Amino acid sequence: MRSIRFTALLAMSALLMFGCQLKKKEGASKKSTTTAAKKTVKKGTEAVATGKAAPTKALKLLKGDSRLIPAGNSYSKGPANAPVTIIEFSEFQCPFCARVLPTLKKIQDTYGDKVRIVFKHNPLPFHKQAFPAAIFAREAGAQKGSKGFWAAHDFLFANQKDLKS
Repeated sequence: MRSIRFTALLAMSALLMFGCQLKKKEGASKKSTTTAAKKTVKKGTEAVATGKAAPTKALKLLKGDSRLIPAGNSYSKGPANAPVTIIEFSEFQCPFCARVLPTLKKIQDTYGDKVRIVFKHNPLPFHKQAFPAAIFAREAGAQKGSKGFWAAHDFLFANQKDLKS
């Protein structure tokens, strides 16, 4: 059970670490680029999940494909040209999402300008206050910029238990 969790985490980390920015190849349409990226992810994660490939082989399948997840206009911390970008899909009412924060802080403290963290809202339907919290954070960003968004982000996670379902 532990090795399955580790390989799933490793495959997801590979997706997050290497799938940072959308760069279209010349002559390739956006649809074909997205389809190719999805096939690469599926092939790598299936290989790890079924035990047909070691996690390092799955990393090789995913490595170098920077078209997987575009950062878009999401709020981020760190320089846009950082060699590593972590895309965090999260929501403010999920207790498991809150457990990631210390790890991301440690990564940022350790690697500084070598890493960028991008926040993507993913409010789950069974967390009734997640969507309003996401709207609040986006509005804070619209009014106060990136600093406003991250202040709202930190506030919402710090007061997560006060969000009523």
